[in-house]
Amino acid sequence: MADFMKISIITPVRNRATLFKETAHSVFSQTSSDWEWIVVDDSSDQENSDQIESVCGENKQAHFFKREGDLGGACVSRNQAVKKAQGDYLIFLDADDLLSHCCVQKRLNAAKKHPEADFLVFPNRSFCETAMDLTEFKSFPEPAIRSDIYRFFAMDSPWITTGVLWRRSFFERVGGWDESLKAWQDWELNVRALTQSPNYVRIYQQADCFWRKDASGAIGMQKHTESKLKEMWKVVLKSWEKIPAKEQLPEEVLSRLEFELSRKALKHRKFKLAHKILASAKRRKGARLQGANIITVFVRIVFTTLFRRLAL
Repeated sequence: MADFMKISIITPVRNRATLFKETAHSVFSQTSSDWEWIVVDDSSDQENSDQIESVCGENKQAHFFKREGDLGGACVSRNQAVKKAQGDYLIFLDADDLLSHCCVQKRLNAAKKHPEADFLVFPNRSFCETAMDLTEFKSFPEPAIRSDIYRFFAMDSPWITTGVLWRRSFFERVGGWDESLKAWQDWELNVRALTQSPNYVRIYQQADCFWRKDASGAIGMQKHTESKLKEMWKVVLKSWEKIPAKEQLPEEVLSRLEFELSRKALKHRKFKLAHKILASAKRRKGARLQGANIITVFVRIVFTTLFRRLAL
């Protein structure tokens, strides 16, 4: 591998120019100069678009583009950015999240130590307003008790989108982002990549990226509509079918994930959808939900919510 390598940081953005400025500051503050930032405007309004373009103009390594074509969405924007990218490696950074000032440098150092890796995964922390204002640390145990595919299906994602450094050639080989999806795109991409039996490495170090958790308008806090919940279920079932035989998980794992999706549907008062998903979960081999029904699940949610409020 050549000594010189570059990372392409890719960010789709729609409005939220104020939060984007914080993200830009974290990118522009990198200790390494071996990066480019490709920002794709996914149909922002004119005021926000002008502000975002102006911010990008503050650094010659940032490149601002308008999304092309009629089909929109973060996945479409990310794939278009990859085609414009010049880097050997890719980081997908949401427009409201942050990088540590040494993120690029540390990731390039790790990539040079592991030239065989299809991708490398790094730990992160969540935050509300400023990096490190929450103590939650999202990482992976050492050693891993369960496979990473198992953990994704068990709703225990071992890493987040920005925590992955993708070798560009591998990312393109697995097919990039699925542009047909409107929900759980990152979950689906990670599971799909893992079904390809990749050579990947966990890097145990201090968190080098920060996921915005609770801020108003944060990407991760978007509301679950019925169509989005249906999309989640569709993604789960489609991904389950792709798991290779040597990685095949017990159906009980899928049953528990469907049960959690039914709980989400109930919380958002999508009763028919919740009943449909729960019925599917109960039919799975090894399912431990024989006594579960919509009423008992709903009562459990109510009591859990009341208990949490009283505890505060």
